[in-house]
Amino acid sequence: MAENSCSTVLFVGMGGLGHSSLKRLIEMGVRRVRIVDEDVVSESNLDRQFLFDHEDIGESKVKVVARKARELGIEVDEKFAFLNRENLFELTHDMDLIVDGSDNAGTRELINRAYVTLGKPVIFGAASLQAGHVLVCFDQMACYRCTFKESGTNQTCESVGVSVDLVKRIGSLQAEFAWRILTRDFSNTEPNLYTIDENQGKFRKLKIERYIHCPICG
Repeated sequence: MAENSCSTVLFVGMGGLGHSSLKRLIEMGVRRVRIVDEDVVSESNLDRQFLFDHEDIGESKVKVVARKARELGIEVDEKFAFLNRENLFELTHDMDLIVDGSDNAGTRELINRAYVTLGKPVIFGAASLQAGHVLVCFDQMACYRCTFKESGTNQTCESVGVSVDLVKRIGSLQAEFAWRILTRDFSNTEPNLYTIDENQGKFRKLKIERYIHCPICG
């Protein structure tokens, strides 16, 4: 692993989770990032995607985020694209770590393949309504499909809504674990699933194990 300040982190998705995790990792010291998203800024984004203003509506999300990150001295490689099978290797092979903010089950499956085939550490994140989770995958241990035996649903924060505070908590938690892996601080870092339920006020840590019959890594 490269030194943390020279590491390059890939952020897939520049929605609420991508915003929160990117902001926190920049504060921690990450200076090189690649951001991937094919969406444009809409008015509905403004409440939880704090890098966007009204004047950004209609612009590419990656263009706006890249411009504002560069003002902070961050080296940014912006890709106005949707992660798919054709560009997966191109966008992931030279990264030190991947942060998932895709809000899309199919995209998470692709990111998981980069973890399994290329050995890239991944911090998965998801949030909808008032519940969310963070999944930490590294060192070829349990993968996304080991943890979630089904590929997921089409329920997204855009379709069902999400607590703004929850998005910030999940994104910050993703950044925290990403930073630990980048700095090789494994004393309190394990392949675990962390869940937050704001309705019940619960935070849980669940140990995950590699599934020997996993269709992806088994």
